[in-house]
Amino acid sequence: MVSDSFSWVLSGVYAPCDERLRVSLWEELGVVRETWQLPWCIGGDFNEVLRMHERSGTQRMTSGMRQFTEFVDKHELVDLPMSGARFSWQHGENSDRFSKIDRFLISLDFDLHFPSIPSSVLGKPLSDHDPIKFVCDLSDWGPSPFRFEFMFLEDPNILVLMEQWWNSFSFPGSAGFVVAKKLQALKLKINEWNRLVFGRIDRQLE
Repeated sequence: MVSDSFSWVLSGVYAPCDERLRVSLWEELGVVRETWQLPWCIGGDFNEVLRMHERSGTQRMTSGMRQFTEFVDKHELVDLPMSGARFSWQHGENSDRFSKIDRFLISLDFDLHFPSIPSSVLGKPLSDHDPIKFVCDLSDWGPSPFRFEFMFLEDPNILVLMEQWWNSFSFPGSAGFVVAKKLQALKLKINEWNRLVFGRIDRQLE
């Protein structure tokens, strides 16, 4: 539920197992993006992973993974991290092979409107897939959005540290996508630094 009349597009995905058919799916989703030109959220079973560590036992980058990654990079999509579990699907009831093939992807304009979107894996009911909870209700944002406080500049090292952190980040994709991902990573670094240097100022004020 969205309470501020924010217009966006939701695409539900149940990708085929056949790698060649998935290529056609990426193309069809690309047409959806070009047609609507609105903040975009895609969720479901993609039947593919983005990274090797998302599939247990994987030792190399497959062509299917590369095609999926190219789709995500081309449309500058943000892969939302999930809490609660590392994987979302088990390859058979008694198998020791697991994959993260279920996920939510969002466009940058969607991410900018909802900067703190919770995404979590829930308990498995009947399916061999774990359901994923995705919340974009303004009343359930979780932690407050990041703010750069003027007091940070009282520390003479902060500007040097910010430059070092910024230069250490590396992300694939277009220039706009890279800048957005770097800003996200920089916020995390500054928050971590703030806790170590200043601590919880809000609690001290209270």
